[in-house]
Amino acid sequence: MKIDNFRSCMGSLEDIINDMKNIKELDTKSFNNKKTALVIVDMINGFAKQGNLMSPRIKNIIPSVVNTTKICENNGFEVLAFVDAHTMDSIEFKNYPVHCLKGTFESQLIDELKEFKNIHVIEKNSTNGYMEKEFIRWMKKNNNINNFIVIGNCTDICVMQFVITLKSYFNKNNEEINIFIPIDSVDTFDTEYHNGDLMNLLGLYNMKLNGIIIVTNIK
Repeated sequence: MKIDNFRSCMGSLEDIINDMKNIKELDTKSFNNKKTALVIVDMINGFAKQGNLMSPRIKNIIPSVVNTTKICENNGFEVLAFVDAHTMDSIEFKNYPVHCLKGTFESQLIDELKEFKNIHVIEKNSTNGYMEKEFIRWMKKNNNINNFIVIGNCTDICVMQFVITLKSYFNKNNEEINIFIPIDSVDTFDTEYHNGDLMNLLGLYNMKLNGIIIVTNIK
């Protein structure tokens, strides 16, 4: 496809925006706490506080992330958190600046989440936490979970890769699950060639097209 042909897609953005206006709040009070999990993606210092990939947009969702986590903890849901933990020879550094080295401040959960004592932390060395062996072990141990609430960053990279892979796994096995993304608790970064508002919208819409349930927030 010629690059110029992409211009014809511009009109579709308005349709996507209008479609996303129909999303609603998610009431989790009726959820079975034995079958529901919260997954927090990369709410760590290297993206929210300092470092080569720190983004003010990620820092700005901290209050919503903490509130969502508090609701889930109060409901007795399982809580899992992925944290980037790279080594200096990480292949990912061919595409992104050095960030979140294992054992450093950048790789740690933000302080605001450390107050929650029952978070199961899993280190990851790629943009897709599903690929970690520890997560597969967690899945086998928690094979009763059929509701996943996923929050964090980045909407169009780590969050999207994880939920689409997770959904694909259950689709392969013809198993029904629900994956929810509350938009008040996810975001992506903003640079000259990566418009944060646009990529956040497209990430959310892509997930919606793949069967992920997008909600405004949870209560």
